[in-house]
Amino acid sequence: MLGIDDVAAVARSCSDDRTAPSSSASSPNDSRVGGHRPGEVFSWGITKLAGPTKGIYYNAYVMLDIFSRFIVGCVVHARETAGLAEDFMATVFGVYGSPKSSTQTGIHP
Repeated sequence: MLGIDDVAAVARSCSDDRTAPSSSASSPNDSRVGGHRPGEVFSWGITKLAGPTKGIYYNAYVMLDIFSRFIVGCVVHARETAGLAEDFMATVFGVYGSPKSSTQTGIHP
């Protein structure tokens, strides 16, 4: 079974060291999302993690605060379902509250 240290190692290995494009490179119709302070916008995703045996995979559900890049939630399950995603989000929002953005949708996949 994967522990939090394993998940943290996966998260670190998935980090992107490239710099973001400058604001002058964005167009007026640019759909990028960003917050101006922590807790405004969260982003989440599910990624496959290789298991101990060939052909066995786990699903890491991860949610980040866009502004601070802080991992607000992370859990690993053997399967991927809408119910597990809903439970994951409910747990994260129970701890950190719902995203507080007033100008845009506060959560992005």
